[in-house]
Amino acid sequence: MNTTTFKDYKQAIKEQYKVAREQEVSGILADPSPAQMRNLCLIIYDSRLTRADEQIFRLFFEAKETEELKKVIIHCNIDRFKPIISFLKGTKDSNDKIRIEMAAIIVNYPHRPYGIHSKSEGCCVVGMDLDKPANLGVKVQTTGLQDNHPEIPQFGLVKSRNKWVAVVLIAVAAISGFALSKIVFKEKQCMQWQNNHYELVDCTEEKQMNLLANEIVPLDKDLVDFKKVEVNDTTTFFKNGKPVYWYCKVNGKLDFFNTVGNGTHPVSGKPLKPVSKYIIEKYVLNTN
Repeated sequence: MNTTTFKDYKQAIKEQYKVAREQEVSGILADPSPAQMRNLCLIIYDSRLTRADEQIFRLFFEAKETEELKKVIIHCNIDRFKPIISFLKGTKDSNDKIRIEMAAIIVNYPHRPYGIHSKSEGCCVVGMDLDKPANLGVKVQTTGLQDNHPEIPQFGLVKSRNKWVAVVLIAVAAISGFALSKIVFKEKQCMQWQNNHYELVDCTEEKQMNLLANEIVPLDKDLVDFKKVEVNDTTTFFKNGKPVYWYCKVNGKLDFFNTVGNGTHPVSGKPLKPVSKYIIEKYVLNTN
């Protein structure tokens, strides 16, 4: 049995990332931002989160067992994804075990968590050169029985006599994963405006009948952080000369929002407009 180090485990995850950013259907991993990584975690939660992965999610997002994990993910501080992005891109290393395990889940590295990887008899990294022995720092063990030659470490199904079988299996797995992702994206959850923000809800017609008020719409990443906010005379409305709030007049009253969202008011459907000095003076400061 081969035993790999945590350093080897991290390198294997980075190798998997190179493959995942080409195969991941949403394209998020090609050039991920913190907000996009949060959205990808929501997709993972709905499509392929295992019980072990869920424990890592709860530790990473600091979610209590009594809390609904999905809501914690939606409202998390997205800056917590920055170290993971830096690790995957290779711009900054990390030895934080929870972050590394989150990276393994995000790129869907099969031999996770590290406890499984370190004891596995050669972990296969999808996308590695099948004609060359993988160099992940795995200790080489000698048999001591035949010719005293060191045994070349093997990684999963990748053996020279079976390399074409491995190629076929990898191709089938990739195609199956692509098809599954298409199904997941087609049936992904929807959103509904509730009070002052969007909540993820079920898309099925049966569930819609039990939910009152606002229309249920397809999941839109531009609306995940979209919120109605209260403003006052101490609110900073502009940064570098550009407005950071949007508004819409409904029944003679102005509703303010923290982003432009999809460009329309979530209830009335009217277009949102960026705040101006005139609007602030008239409706916020109440000056003539």
